[in-house]
Amino acid sequence: MDVQRVQLLAQALPDGTCCTDGCPDPKTLRLTSSLAILSSLLGFQKQNEQINAQVAASGVCPDQTETTLGTIVLLVAVTRFFRLLEENHNDQAENASQQEKTAKAAE
Repeated sequence: MDVQRVQLLAQALPDGTCCTDGCPDPKTLRLTSSLAILSSLLGFQKQNEQINAQVAASGVCPDQTETTLGTIVLLVAVTRFFRLLEENHNDQAENASQQEKTAKAAE
């Protein structure tokens, strides 16, 4: 919450008014939160599969709807994570290209 507050203040106030030192990069925050979400979803999926295995062991046919939907949600989360990675990689490549142009112009 504090990071979001500082970032909002930095956008609203004139340059130099609000200190954003120590605030993590938003892209890093998104990647980290995406990993946390993936970890949680994997845990829920594993738990759901264990419950289905217990139900099947008791002789009842388990409902696979939750497992199927969980798999779809996992695929969406993995897709989002890889898109964030690709975006981060492209931004780094663009920054490196701009730094090279700046270095050549300074020579």
